[in-house]
Amino acid sequence: MIVALRTRLRVGHEEAYGRDHARVPDELFDALLRAGVTDWHIWRSGLDLFHVVECQDWAQTRASMATEPVEAVWQEHIGQHLEQPVDEEGHPRELLMAPVWSFADQRQGPAVP
Repeated sequence: MIVALRTRLRVGHEEAYGRDHARVPDELFDALLRAGVTDWHIWRSGLDLFHVVECQDWAQTRASMATEPVEAVWQEHIGQHLEQPVDEEGHPRELLMAPVWSFADQRQGPAVP
């Protein structure tokens, strides 16, 4: 499953946010692995942040992370850089996306019906 998230930085927090994400804490990384995250990319354009998360089940991932003490610490810390909230529950707006086409898949050969 692929989930797209959009968040927005507070003015003047671009460099600090980048420093904080140069390498997330190992404890947070391990918690994300346990929660089923297989990949997570973040891109920035101006103050806008675009996240693409790959996991087996996003609802399960969120539920698992909600039980991790490191997640609360991280969200409090990283939240200082972000405009909040972005939805009615205080979570980044989520878009669940179904795959349509992949360059890498096509490069590997024809699809099998």
